[in-house]
Amino acid sequence: MLDSAIRLFNSSRANTPWVYLDIDRTKCLALGVSVSEVFNTLQVYLGSYYVNNFNEFGQTWQVNVQADRRVRDRVRDIRKLQVRNNQGQMILLGTLLSVRDTSGPVMVMRYTMYSAAAITGDTAPGTSSGQAVTLMQEIADKELPRQMAFDWTELTYLQLQAGSTAMYVFALAVVFVFLVLAAQYES
Repeated sequence: MLDSAIRLFNSSRANTPWVYLDIDRTKCLALGVSVSEVFNTLQVYLGSYYVNNFNEFGQTWQVNVQADRRVRDRVRDIRKLQVRNNQGQMILLGTLLSVRDTSGPVMVMRYTMYSAAAITGDTAPGTSSGQAVTLMQEIADKELPRQMAFDWTELTYLQLQAGSTAMYVFALAVVFVFLVLAAQYES
């Protein structure tokens, strides 16, 4: 039965390297540094920050602030970045946060407000979509932990919603044809 589904894959990779910054909010408060300023500093240095637009040579140019690549190149340099406190003093981020390596997903997908991972695949030649759905449900029931659930989306969801509607539609069509023919022969 496992041969009924082929080329199964999912787009989630839960072991992608991450850098986790643990901000000590108590220390921020004690040193007079706003946590939002810490986030702004990280955004400007490690990402980019939109400032404004200006017109020159008949064209509109966007101004973004970003640190030089050499400053953002190594994770250990995050501790050397500085943030201004409410007295105007510059404080190293290394005193306000700790940096550690961890792992997590590349991208977190959401489905009905829960974290999700999409699994896609094909059916083997000669296998119906109903058999493939049954197989995937059996695999999910057997392999997934109790705190995880599965749900169908897109075309499979529509097929399951339709269910045996085709039989009812066919029966109604036969009755309708019978009534139309009966009405014609009566007149």
